[in-house]
Amino acid sequence: MYRYIDIGGSHFYGKYDDATTAQGIAKMIEYCLNEGQKVSADLGYIPLPDNIRQKVAEMADKISPNYNIKLQYV
Repeated sequence: MYRYIDIGGSHFYGKYDDATTAQGIAKMIEYCLNEGQKVSADLGYIPLPDNIRQKVAEMADKISPNYNIKLQYV
């Protein structure tokens, strides 16, 4: 049984056997939580509140134990 994380309709496994894949997914989520928020309104989305961004980052940090997501506060 695999545990997975659901972030905005995208599903990610909670663990990946390949460390490079895990880190790449964590970096992609980090991009969405930072740079993606800057353009979300232009794309028709509402930017995520900081408390939700923090919770998503905490969940996504479990994907790659060697990479910690850093949130930018604008």
